Amino acid sequence: MAKVLIIDDDEHVAGVLKSHLSDEGYEVDVASRGADGMAQARRATPDLIMLDVMLPDATGFQLCKEFRKAPATRNTPILMMSGVARYPNQREFGLERGANEYLLKPFEIIEVGELVNSYIKTKRDPGQKGPAGDTSELRSLLDQAIQENKE
Repeated sequence: MAKVLIIDDDEHVAGVLKSHLSDEGYEVDVASRGADGMAQARRATPDLIMLDVMLPDATGFQLCKEFRKAPATRNTPILMMSGVARYPNQREFGLERGANEYLLKPFEIIEVGELVNSYIKTKRDPGQKGPAGDTSELRSLLDQAIQENKE
């Protein structure tokens, strides 16, 4: 069973993600602080990390860089999440720090589940060149859903 680690201090978001991904057949661990998430990742390397940008003890950007330095999580897909865009280039900043994706909250849980599925599948089948091939269509759908939620 594939493992997903969610690091998010918003109990509601973490709970919804955990419930949905558990229903999809994943083993899901949740940490509400960056230090706890790092410790959990060291104990049991996850197949994918969902990482909030703003945490009580660290930023997701800092943690992402640390995950990329650690041999066990160097190649683990990281999906960064944020409900607050403080900077115009925040998404690019996250991707430059090593995130595979940068999601804006609120998001459509079904689409996030599909994104997780595609990254897990790619990790388990390294011959593929990206999450289930080209993610541009999925990114477009996510961006469209985000815009619709804002309106």
